[in-house]
Amino acid sequence: MALGNVLLVALLHKEATGYEITREFDSTLGHFWQASHQQVYRELGKLESEGLVAYRDIKQEGRPDKKRYRLTANGRRALKAWLQEPPATRRVNDELLVKILGGEIVGAEMLQAHIAAKRIEQEHRLELFQGIEREYYKGSKLEDLSTEMRLLYLTLRKGIFVAQAFVDWAREAESLLRRGRIV
Repeated sequence: MALGNVLLVALLHKEATGYEITREFDSTLGHFWQASHQQVYRELGKLESEGLVAYRDIKQEGRPDKKRYRLTANGRRALKAWLQEPPATRRVNDELLVKILGGEIVGAEMLQAHIAAKRIEQEHRLELFQGIEREYYKGSKLEDLSTEMRLLYLTLRKGIFVAQAFVDWAREAESLLRRGRIV
């Protein structure tokens, strides 16, 4: 998946400046896609030159004008075509798993430390996602929410399941390493 498709999705429901979009990568989008500010602005330029997004200048006093981007009709068609394609199989580059495979060199304690650190990260992520779920979705009937909010809920639930699965795996791995059953 290319960053351009992520940006087209970000512009699906509303116009946004490049700055506003990059802030989405610091919150919502950042939970499942990473991009730097420079990458976002460079990609917006490409999308504009391809006619998939357009912008209007917003005048500002004493500062450079802002560009407010929106999807064009061609951008909406391109996004729809991409959304209809089956998703590619995700390739995983997992440094922790590579370290575990070579772990006999460093021993069980070092592997436990690596796994524990990642488990703690995922526990914090899980708490964050569960907090978002409580704040925005508990007590709400999904059918009463907007389509956008229901689709955001689906992405949130996947994040919760993935984080919980990692925490469960990490606890099992730590236990096996502590009992000397692996290394």
